[in-house]
Amino acid sequence: MTHVIYALSGGTGRTVHQALRTVLPQFFGTLEELESQVEVVRRPEVLDPDQARSIAEEAAERGGLVFHTLFDEAVEMALVRRCRNLGVPCVAVLDPVEKTLAAHLGREPDGRPGRPRALYGGRFDHLDAVDFMLATDDGQGLARIHKADVVLVGPSRVSKSVTCLFLAYLHGLKAANVPLVPDIPIPRELEAVEPGKVVALITSARRLQEIRRSRSRKYTGVPMSDYDSFEACQDEIRRVQRLVTDHGWKRAYVSSRAVEEVVSRVLELVRA
Repeated sequence: MTHVIYALSGGTGRTVHQALRTVLPQFFGTLEELESQVEVVRRPEVLDPDQARSIAEEAAERGGLVFHTLFDEAVEMALVRRCRNLGVPCVAVLDPVEKTLAAHLGREPDGRPGRPRALYGGRFDHLDAVDFMLATDDGQGLARIHKADVVLVGPSRVSKSVTCLFLAYLHGLKAANVPLVPDIPIPRELEAVEPGKVVALITSARRLQEIRRSRSRKYTGVPMSDYDSFEACQDEIRRVQRLVTDHGWKRAYVSSRAVEEVVSRVLELVRA
């Protein structure tokens, strides 16, 4: 049986989602058990009473419960009333904190969604970018990559993921990455991305072979001839070069470059 939990917020939803991620492991022995038995449905930017009521109805249909960090009074009341009428458990995660602080500080909260972002500025944008990067790493979350500031593509083992992490954490860019796998057509979602946002990471066949061979021996103890042969690496790089030309993507050469240098080059390309 899968237990459905809705996490609602007027902002990004990070606070309520993180609260659930902190508490849920206390009920399960392994991550696999947790993920097989619990589905957390994250709904950020709930800013309209009708939207809140619709989510309550969806939770009722799925036998779920609702946790929220809604500060807009009209939206919160719409959610609470609809949940009550439908018999859906509804919990305001920050209520005890808010009430205790109000009493201690002698003032009432503004009740404005997105207030933490306005107060802390770009630091929230960087955290959002890291969330986006993790959700779209290595070809995941393809339905979201149209929202990316930059999409890195290339063969396996050209440091796409770590480059995306640096772009997100240090520069606040929503960076996705999609591997270009031999004999598999590129995803249609990637085809639809604006070409100027796509950067192919290109390395030499010899360098790619060295990295792959080192990794395959480290984790399997034996070479993987179809993966780390010079010919295979060369063929993959040639294919990437053709795709770059065919689609009008940009390219960054990464052979012998430190990740900081690759990040700088990608920034130059996407901001050009």
